[in-house]
Amino acid sequence: MALYGTHPEHESTHEHDAVAVEVDAQVRVPRGEMGDLPAGVADVLAGIDGAAVVDVGEIDLVRPGSLDIYVDVTARIEGAFGARDADAMTAHVADAFGVEAVHAVAVEYERERDDEKRDTETADEGTDPPRDHG
Repeated sequence: MALYGTHPEHESTHEHDAVAVEVDAQVRVPRGEMGDLPAGVADVLAGIDGAAVVDVGEIDLVRPGSLDIYVDVTARIEGAFGARDADAMTAHVADAFGVEAVHAVAVEYERERDDEKRDTETADEGTDPPRDHG
């Protein structure tokens, strides 16, 4: 599982909105409605309240059932999840239809994104200083 770490300052005070979550979970994908397995997994995870973008990463284990396919997956989900800490986000993901179990969650908060954006906007472009040719 390739989860990134949650910053410690957000664990005690989750005053900033969660904007992305990386989950390691088991989902149940209906056989009859899916085009391919990653698309079926994405459809299930898109049912999480607040989810806007789903990026299916690793599919680790596939267990076919009579009507559904059970899949262990690591995925990144972006959206508006409100002020939730990692425990609340785990419960939120687990409440979605088709999510059987949540093994791990890492949350990215709005403030972290703003800090990253600010760093790229102020980055030095590597211009050379003027030279004196005299």
